[in-house]
Order: sequence, then structure tokens, then C-alpha cells
Amino acid sequence: MLPLKVFSEQPVSEILASLVCDSISPVVKCEHCGRIHYDSSGEFMGKGELVRLEKQAKKNPQTYVKNDGGIHWGVIWANRTVINCPCNFLGWLEGHIWRDRKLISGYLLEKSTAVLEEAKRTHEDASKAALVE
Repeated sequence: MLPLKVFSEQPVSEILASLVCDSISPVVKCEHCGRIHYDSSGEFMGKGELVRLEKQAKKNPQTYVKNDGGIHWGVIWANRTVINCPCNFLGWLEGHIWRDRKLISGYLLEKSTAVLEEAKRTHEDASKAALVE
């Protein structure tokens, strides 16, 4: 069997990990690499689910990742992303964000300025309309 994908050797920062993480579950599949993460306590799992997962992990240890506690995850590009997955997709993503930070920050500044100006115009138009009524 071929080894599963690893996107980056650079670990993700706590900053990005905390921004991405919005859920904790007992079992989560990382949709970037296909690894299935599970809580070794079996807490919040259906009857027999932990036994089934551990059997699968013995058959295919590359695909199953045993964790102590719930699995922290979020969604990036419509894919479940497990925080601290061995594929380190978030480390890869963070590397790209940092390398392109001038472009990204410029875009965010221009876009938010345009949205703010539009909101101000809408507010002014609504205020004028309210005075007319």
C-alpha cells in the first residue's frame, strides 16, 4: 500500500488551528488525505463502534489515527480538515497564506474598504428615505 499524503512538514501554528477549529467529534475523516481519526475512549460513539474502528485500524494502520480525546476539526474549501492530522494540510495552507500575505492582505484591505463604502452609502440612502416619509 502506498503511504498516505503528507502536504507539509511544517507544523501549523496555534493561530490558524484555533481559527479553523469549530467542532469536536469522536470520529472524523480528514477529507484532504482520507485518514480516519477516532477518540480512543469510545465516548459518544454508538455501541460497538470503537471495537469496529480498532479492528479496522489493525488491518489498515496508515488510514486510522487513534487520538486521546475528541477530534478537533473545521471546514476548509468545503472539506473536513482535522487539526493536527499527519497530512498537515493546515501547515501547507498556512505556508501558502504566509508566502502570499502581501497579495492576500491587499485584497482584504481593498475588498473590505469597498464593502464599507457601500454600507455607508446604503445607510445614507436609508436615512434620507426615512426623512422623506
